[in-house]
Amino acid sequence: MSSTDAAKASTDSAKVLVFTLALLAGKMSYRSISLTLSLFFSSTLLFSILLHAGTVCSLTSKIMLSLKSIGITNEIESFSFPLFQTFAMFFGMSFGLLFHRIVILFKIPFPGYSFISDEAHNKSSHSDESYDSWEEDELEDDPSIPVHMFFYLAIPAVFDLIATILCTYGLLFITVSTYQILRGIK
Repeated sequence: MSSTDAAKASTDSAKVLVFTLALLAGKMSYRSISLTLSLFFSSTLLFSILLHAGTVCSLTSKIMLSLKSIGITNEIESFSFPLFQTFAMFFGMSFGLLFHRIVILFKIPFPGYSFISDEAHNKSSHSDESYDSWEEDELEDDPSIPVHMFFYLAIPAVFDLIATILCTYGLLFITVSTYQILRGIK
């Protein structure tokens, strides 16, 4: 766990303590306290799931890099292809783009996406009330993104690819626990 995660956890604990004291002082309703506690426990559960999933991913990578099999020459060879493993991971993550397109195409309600129906668009554009010009810009469904922006986004993506390749090569030589500690430092 990194220092920012620890700080967030201590901040969440402090919030729960403050809300509990406010409840005892009679300044908050039971409903707001129960909502706050449910948000705290759901965020704690999500953090725990993500922590365990990252650990399982690292363990799986190390297990895959230490597998041995009979090769073409009928000798036992180790599967130590971290470059293949990295590109397979990036290939799998590229399916996120496919799901993104499906969500946009079928207007599936998903967190982070907001779609304005045609009725709401027509209603707001034909209403008697005046509105600012920036509201009309928000109603457009697909603003065009300049091509050079994709090249700006490619720079951090290439560095992420290089960092992942180097980390996977490092996993060949160190234990998973050391790998997790070093990964948490960045």
